[in-house]
Amino acid sequence: MGTADAVPGVSGGTIALILGIYRKLISSIS
Repeated sequence: MGTADAVPGVSGGTIALILGIYRKLISSIS
């Protein structure tokens, strides 16, 4: 989360994308 605080704008969107993809992967696997 340290890098997230470093770049608020970009990291916020990036984390949202990663979480979205991560959830899709988990849901598809399980």
